[in-house]
Amino acid sequence: WVVSRTMNKGAQMRAPINQKLIETGERERLKELLRAKLIECGWKDQLKARCKEFKKKKKSLRPAWLGMVKPCFY
Repeated sequence: WVVSRTMNKGAQMRAPINQKLIETGERERLKELLRAKLIECGWKDQLKARCKEFKKKKKSLRPAWLGMVKPCFY
């Protein structure tokens, strides 16, 4: 119950911020900036290489995306 209430409060706090970002066009600008930075630092290429490695290891046609992406954020 406490976790649910905390998550709900977080969502309530994010909603007006997100709305303002959308109204001002800042959200789209930030998305483009993030996309450019990820490409610039090679993240996309690294993820692609991880996918290929994972596919070879598991010999699977449908890799588990979460298992590949999650380690990138730690």
